[in-house]
Amino acid sequence: MENRVDAIVVTYNRLDELKKCLDALFKQTYTLNKIIVVDNNSDDGTYEYLMELNNEHTEIFIKKLEQNLGGAGGFNQGLKEFVKDKNANYAWVMDSDTLPKTTALEKMIAKSDLENIGFLCSNVRWVDGSPAVMNIPRPAKNWNYFVTQGATLVQSASFVSMMFPKKVIKKVGYPITDFFIWGDDVEFSRRIRQAGYNGFMISDSIVTHDIKQNIGTSIEDELAKNRLNRYYFGSRNSMFIAKKYLGMRGILKTIVRQTIIQPINIIRKSKCYKLYKIIILYKGTFAGFKFNPKIENIN
Repeated sequence: MENRVDAIVVTYNRLDELKKCLDALFKQTYTLNKIIVVDNNSDDGTYEYLMELNNEHTEIFIKKLEQNLGGAGGFNQGLKEFVKDKNANYAWVMDSDTLPKTTALEKMIAKSDLENIGFLCSNVRWVDGSPAVMNIPRPAKNWNYFVTQGATLVQSASFVSMMFPKKVIKKVGYPITDFFIWGDDVEFSRRIRQAGYNGFMISDSIVTHDIKQNIGTSIEDELAKNRLNRYYFGSRNSMFIAKKYLGMRGILKTIVRQTIIQPINIIRKSKCYKLYKIIILYKGTFAGFKFNPKIENIN
């Protein structure tokens, strides 16, 4: 069977970035079956733009959500649409600030015969060509087993260009909507690995993460107060991932990092909102102990 791929793009009030992302998808050397765009209830003209674009590009399928479900909920909804599509057997997911090089999909499809694929991910770079710090996959212990084939075994990766066979989605279920943001991709890729599949980074499948600064997410360095609530979700979701996948040692390391090391760094290094940041970390960590979201399986 020929591999047929649906791209899934999740967006929220990023119309300029979305336009560039879609333009990059239209230019792929490996033709896409469909482009599923999940609009997380944007209010910047995204839906109107997509409706107009759809007149020219009928391969676009627009999924307009009634509320912002975050990246996690967006990918959950997008993959549900993919599973309904009987003409496609691979889903290629990305945020709307992802800019795939023209051969990005072609290079991943070329590796679709690798052993026991659970997911493939691209080599994510920043705008200057350096590695995108926040999108570096976590290597597996036997990371170099397939390097002669241009692939690196990884434990987890980010939703900035990942591809999944439909049979894997049918086995492990969907990303967890209740994560909202941050950690949903790590949990999902670890769930796939736990089910016995391999994860691969394809070194010559290049995408650019079109963000302003090439830095990771750091509550210590965060200056924008309106972004701080994201770190609640991050610390809560990290605690859940530790409980589910990392064992007692991983749980203890997560607790120490989020309740001791990071608060100390906030006190020493942060320029603003020190107490508020520490409270957010503690709230998220303790919420993670009770957080037990349901994994949606395919009926």
